[in-house]
Amino acid sequence: MDCIIQSCRTLGALLQSGGKNDAGADDFLPAFIYTVLKSGIPKLPSTVEYISRFRHPDELLSEGGYCLTNLSGAVSFLQNCGGCDFDIDPDEFERLYNKAAPPPPRVDDEEDFLCF
Repeated sequence: MDCIIQSCRTLGALLQSGGKNDAGADDFLPAFIYTVLKSGIPKLPSTVEYISRFRHPDELLSEGGYCLTNLSGAVSFLQNCGGCDFDIDPDEFERLYNKAAPPPPRVDDEEDFLCF
């Protein structure tokens, strides 16, 4: 949980230092989604689910809860996004998506990768 909070703080500070002093959630969430996408953390969806279920509820009401909510939203978005979710022709999205580098090799028992 500490890593999630620190990541959010660092990203927030970077957005603030970019000359935009009023950077808010409208700026933070897209940047956070991109960060999560590029992180390549294995088993991230199940890790987020584990934290959500087993972290003490009082610890999810403050900054940690806000950061976990953003992470959950980013993971959900990335798991469910497709060409129609962006300002791009769905066929073009599929063409570019399939042209991207091949996904990392899967281990048979690891079914919880974020597959993009």
